[in-house]
Amino acid sequence: MKLNNYLPEKFRFISSGLILLGVTMLFSACLKSNDNDNYKPVLSDVMIVNADPNITSAEFAYGGQRTEYNIGYSTNSKYYKDLFAGVEMVFFKGSSNTVVARGAVPAGADSVFSIYLAGSGDSSFVVADKLVSPSGTNAAIRFVNASKSAGSVDVSISTATAKLTAQGFSGASGAASPTFKEYPAGQTVVNVYAAGTETPLVTTPLTFNAVAGVSYTVYLRGVKDGQGAKQLGLGLVDHKSAL
Repeated sequence: MKLNNYLPEKFRFISSGLILLGVTMLFSACLKSNDNDNYKPVLSDVMIVNADPNITSAEFAYGGQRTEYNIGYSTNSKYYKDLFAGVEMVFFKGSSNTVVARGAVPAGADSVFSIYLAGSGDSSFVVADKLVSPSGTNAAIRFVNASKSAGSVDVSISTATAKLTAQGFSGASGAASPTFKEYPAGQTVVNVYAAGTETPLVTTPLTFNAVAGVSYTVYLRGVKDGQGAKQLGLGLVDHKSAL
């Protein structure tokens, strides 16, 4: 789901002016209704992941108020709880007033989401976090491709018997939200390859200890053929720690 194309039904973003108009109409309708006491706002829990190599740190405003400082590159915030769906969120480059993305608090069948800052234009996007409870000695892992320039990739997970294949950019139009799958807990090594090849795209595979009962997202960030801090690499989200 693209970050700048959001409405509750189809995940299309709307401008702050339309949000204000919609909120005004909603409150007006509630005041005229005999059922105002039955009104229940739509609430969502939202995490921000900074996967944009051009932003060493990010801030954002919710409903016009800046609320988070220093979401560093390849790091994530905790989940912001009970945000009102449809309220505008604006993301800034560091402490400046340079806007890198804007949209509204997402909503839908799920109430838990991650917003990935992933580059200029329409590169930033939203994924639904359908968190699972892994059974027994398993952990849950999913892969998010947050590098638009990397194209389609294959992913190896050392505790799996087969690769995840043809993992396209997760912010592409019509792309489904990546899902969690269960894998044996313990030391886990993840590597990424150009789709259909054995050519690694990252200099260093990601190695981490997957704890039983915990859900993780491994994400690809950076720029294909990028240099220094902009080269392709893998980031990790521990969803239990973010709750």
